[in-house]
Amino acid sequence: MKSNKRQQATYPDRKISETFLDFAAPLLATMPDDATEARVEKVLSIAFAVWNGIVLDGVNGNESYMTKVREQASTNPSPRPWWQNSRSVSVPCSGMTRGLSASTRSHANTAS
Repeated sequence: MKSNKRQQATYPDRKISETFLDFAAPLLATMPDDATEARVEKVLSIAFAVWNGIVLDGVNGNESYMTKVREQASTNPSPRPWWQNSRSVSVPCSGMTRGLSASTRSHANTAS
C-alpha cells in the first residue's frame, strides 16, 4: 500500500548571502584590507558569475554558462562581460558589499 504522506521540505538555518560569501571567500581573501567598495564588488561579480553559471548549468543539464565563464576568464576582460548582458544571470547589487570589512575578508582567510 502506498503512503499518502508528503515529505516535509527542510531548509537550511543559514541565509543565502552567508553561503555566497563563504563561496566567494577564496577571492575575498586576496583583497587588501584597504580595498575600495568598487574593487570588492568587481571581485564579487566574478563569484556571482561562477555561482550563477554552476546553478544554470545544473538546471539546463549542460556546461554552456561555465564554458562562457572560462572563456571570459582566459582572455582580457571586455568592457561589458557576457554575464552582465544575460537576462537569466543575476548581477550583484551594491548593497551586498555594505558592511563588508577587513574582518569579513579575514574570516574568508579562515573559511577557505
